[in-house]
Amino acid sequence: MHEHLTALAALLLIAAAVGFAARRLGVHYNIALVVTGAVMGAARVPRIALDPELVIQVFLPILLFEAAIVTDLRRLREDMRPVVLLAVPGVLVTVAVAAAILHFGLGLPVSFALLLGSILAATDTIAVVATFRKVKAPARLRTIVENESLFNDGTALVAFSVILAAIQQGRFEVGSGLAQLAWVIVVGIGIGAAAG
Repeated sequence: MHEHLTALAALLLIAAAVGFAARRLGVHYNIALVVTGAVMGAARVPRIALDPELVIQVFLPILLFEAAIVTDLRRLREDMRPVVLLAVPGVLVTVAVAAAILHFGLGLPVSFALLLGSILAATDTIAVVATFRKVKAPARLRTIVENESLFNDGTALVAFSVILAAIQQGRFEVGSGLAQLAWVIVVGIGIGAAAG
């Protein structure tokens, strides 16, 4: 527990320092974080290890909460069709395209290219929301992309877990993957409706 708290404190301090420096330099915060991460990786700074479950179960919901709480439900209902098309088939197509580029461009095996494609397929919700607010994008476009970026994480997580299971088991089960995606959608909507 002490190690997790120390790692969390170190990450928060680094993020705060990067945010302060980015504001002073007039650089977008997300870009500053990416550059800082790349520099830390290249400099071989001691690795800060966090449990992936901690990131998915604690940090991701906190980050998504702010964007979800300010969502205009009326506009979301009006634009549900494009949001769902982008969040489910759109993400799956992105996984396939990214995997094809990684397989044919970098020579990765298809299974690992698909796995990496599922990691890269989901847009960064926080970056999308911040960028759209900064450039004052049209309200409908902002609603569609912001809401899609909130929903696409579920599709990407299911795609990742199904592809990882296929790599580990040596076979790919489409029916199991679709059932898992449906389960995540139904349970997520149910929990959200109950909490709301």
